[in-house]
Amino acid sequence: MSVFEGSWRRGTTAGGCRNYLDTFCKNPQYRITLTETDDDSADKCTLVVGLMQRNRRQQMKYGSQMLSIGFILYHLSDPSNVPKPLDRHYFEYNSSCARCPAFQNSREILCRFQLPAGTYCIIPSTYSPHEEAEFILRIFSEKSAISKEYDEDIGLCDIDKRIKKVSLGDDSFRNQTAAVFNRIVGVSGSIGWETLKEILDTCMKTEFCVVSGFSDDVCRSMLAMTDTDQSGQLDLNEFIILWADVIRWKNTFRLYDRDNSNSLDKDELRLALYSLGYKINTKLNNTLILRYARKNGTITFDDFILCAVKLKTMMELWKVRSRRGRPAEFSLDDWLNVTMYC
Repeated sequence: MSVFEGSWRRGTTAGGCRNYLDTFCKNPQYRITLTETDDDSADKCTLVVGLMQRNRRQQMKYGSQMLSIGFILYHLSDPSNVPKPLDRHYFEYNSSCARCPAFQNSREILCRFQLPAGTYCIIPSTYSPHEEAEFILRIFSEKSAISKEYDEDIGLCDIDKRIKKVSLGDDSFRNQTAAVFNRIVGVSGSIGWETLKEILDTCMKTEFCVVSGFSDDVCRSMLAMTDTDQSGQLDLNEFIILWADVIRWKNTFRLYDRDNSNSLDKDELRLALYSLGYKINTKLNNTLILRYARKNGTITFDDFILCAVKLKTMMELWKVRSRRGRPAEFSLDDWLNVTMYC
């Protein structure tokens, strides 16, 4: 038996049933591999799937009702060559191999299947999208089976070639950035977060429709990320490094803001971060949306910068602390210094 606890959340994981193709792929997905057939069958494996609404009865006294829930199974004939998680394109051109008989507004649905050995993806959902609830998914098999949440592994990847890279060794870029820095700084030789805010507002405010300017939190976080000596100021070299990141973030944001709305939705954010070299899974993506998105679930440019700063800082710390493939280890002092400063 395998047990998974999950939830359907409006705007993130509450995708509704297969009838709603545009949002169905947002539902949680679980992969199970059946390798051994049953003792009494030459080519079939017994699989029992149970989907239960969690804590729903407690909410009924406040007027909530049981939602209509169900699940669907897809056979992954070539698991290594399908998207992870399965996307809209996959569901548009592939049929399911099994499903619960009907969506029911009951506390639990339990179904038994006889399937050939292979790899399958189970997708639990509510009937309608945007309905919120917690659930427990239980999977039973007669023989040993491998099951896990079907999603990307968090890690690093190559930066997308479509993003124009700014080379810190490019003399032209360094000279242009140094000229701007020297014109603003004068004799002080460094800038604080207030001056950085003025630079961002001047260079990016019109392009990205940041009406009230970039927030203090964004500017402080950007300075903290690049302020290696924790002086509270950026010298010329630190400013050049930061400005190269700003240009890369700007190009990435523009690449995925396809409708020119000056914002990114949940799916666009994940693709944008992947292009920047960060592989994230659905759980982390949902966490970033909850942390950095506006009320309508979209990410503005300054929020995107704040998200990128935090992610880059945490990833860099992980790389420094990881040695020869071993998990990174942090002392409380290290962890608080980084998380509190950024």
